[in-house]
Amino acid sequence: MSAIITLPKELESLLAKKAAIKGLNVEQFALEALQRVAEMPTSSELFVDIERFIDIEASAKPTGNTEEEKQDATVGNAVSKVRRSTHGRADLSKEREWVRQHRDEYRGRWVVLDGDRLVGHAATAAEATQFVEQARAEGVRSPYIKLIPLDDEPIWMMWS
Repeated sequence: MSAIITLPKELESLLAKKAAIKGLNVEQFALEALQRVAEMPTSSELFVDIERFIDIEASAKPTGNTEEEKQDATVGNAVSKVRRSTHGRADLSKEREWVRQHRDEYRGRWVVLDGDRLVGHAATAAEATQFVEQARAEGVRSPYIKLIPLDDEPIWMMWS
């Protein structure tokens, strides 16, 4: 398939700058960008099978049997109470540093980490589940899962 796209001068200039940084011509860079966008997960794909990765103890689910739960239900308090982890605060400094050092290699991809060790990477959240399962099989209690953004630019929104 071929397509002709007319770009505003500002966008063409921006693409040319970013393409030069990667050592590509504008057409190659634009094609790669379109491919990354096409492979990005949709909102529904982001949360596929998410329940499998959340450790919820059966005893933590409200049963409606305790006096407190009955009172919450009569008041209309449908919001669950926040429980603190018994394992203390998670130190994610190794994971954040790994992402900072490797973000250009894995832009637009899901990465699964155990500290500063890459367990695996995938194009979709559904594909990343196999690496989460692999990490858990290796004894990793809470694998770190992150979608590396395509662009580090902040999102600016304005309302009038």
